[in-house]
Amino acid sequence: MKPLEGVTIICASIAEAGPATSQILAFLGAEVYHVERPLDRPTVRYTGSILRNSNKKALTLDCKVPEGKELMWKLIERADVFLENFAPGAWERMGFSYEEVKKRVPEIIYVSIKGFRKDSRWGGSIAYDPVGAAYGGLTSLCGYEDMDPMMCGINISDSGLAIQTAMTIMMAVLQKKLTGKGQYIESSLGDCVTAICRAAFAEYYERGGVNPRRAGNSYKFLSPTAPYNIYPTQGSDPQGNHIMIACETDEDFKRLCEAIGRRDLLNDARFSTPELRYINHRDLDAEITKWTYRHDKFEAMDILAGQYGIPAGAVLSPGDVCEDDFLVGTILQDVPDSRVGCFRMPIIPIDMSSHKIIAVSCGEHGDGNEEVYCGVLGMTKDELTALQAKKVI
Repeated sequence: MKPLEGVTIICASIAEAGPATSQILAFLGAEVYHVERPLDRPTVRYTGSILRNSNKKALTLDCKVPEGKELMWKLIERADVFLENFAPGAWERMGFSYEEVKKRVPEIIYVSIKGFRKDSRWGGSIAYDPVGAAYGGLTSLCGYEDMDPMMCGINISDSGLAIQTAMTIMMAVLQKKLTGKGQYIESSLGDCVTAICRAAFAEYYERGGVNPRRAGNSYKFLSPTAPYNIYPTQGSDPQGNHIMIACETDEDFKRLCEAIGRRDLLNDARFSTPELRYINHRDLDAEITKWTYRHDKFEAMDILAGQYGIPAGAVLSPGDVCEDDFLVGTILQDVPDSRVGCFRMPIIPIDMSSHKIIAVSCGEHGDGNEEVYCGVLGMTKDELTALQAKKVI
């Protein structure tokens, strides 16, 4: 049995945080109906959309018209969870606020994903991932000390919020099974980022209210040390030939000196303590780079991490990850798709002995209409065709 088998989720969501949340639940066996607006023209599914909406049933429905509203009510009445991440107030204006839904489905778990909490002064504002990262405290920590802050290279607030919200929904589903009661769940991008910046807040208080510094690739927290950086290696890719080395202790540094054949660095007064190594890190980095330049990033990692136990990792690009034999079949799965060809999709990074996650490409726009409207709601095919002609579906 799948962990969330028997749980039905209506997901009216766009962009990334909402679709990613429901995708996690779909990977774990929930029946997810992904609701989209009907369009006048065929919608092209791009890889990004497929990656976020796999394992779901794609429905189309116009919830602004009476017939569409009634169909949405029928779906919600059969659901355990209703999840939305439209602009603030959008679903309330269509008549589907938590208060209204609860009147008809008292045990519903209603989930709203927004940029900011609705009771905050920015509650009516629209936000995307970089806004959440900035407002939650992450962007101020990214970049180099003598430069402006930098945005993160991935949608960390969208993806982080999806993980946190999916976990909360699962707990609410469990609580509902125990008590029979639903609830309202609100999650926001800014709050999510603040929650995952806990180390920065620890440093803020330990420094007596002084903000953490931006530190680029070096060690970021209370007691800076070195070597702790990204180092260039051999290779033909102009952007992809690097290794990360993180030596936080004297023992790490000793092993590194042995690995690169530079025990003489242990007797150099400039590098005798973590503090001095940080102060003189440019000189130390230059010496380490002489060694890393003689190896490609995988050879360097084999020696440093594999043979000497030094915290070090090759800097992998998405292309490198897709070619990693260990990752393919575990966190990455080959997913055939007639529109974009076979591609490798990341799933959730958890192994369960009772359930193997199988990624399935998402369908075309409205691909699940007949199965759900006819098979679940009992509509006839003629009724479905008539509603499609009126652009309700």
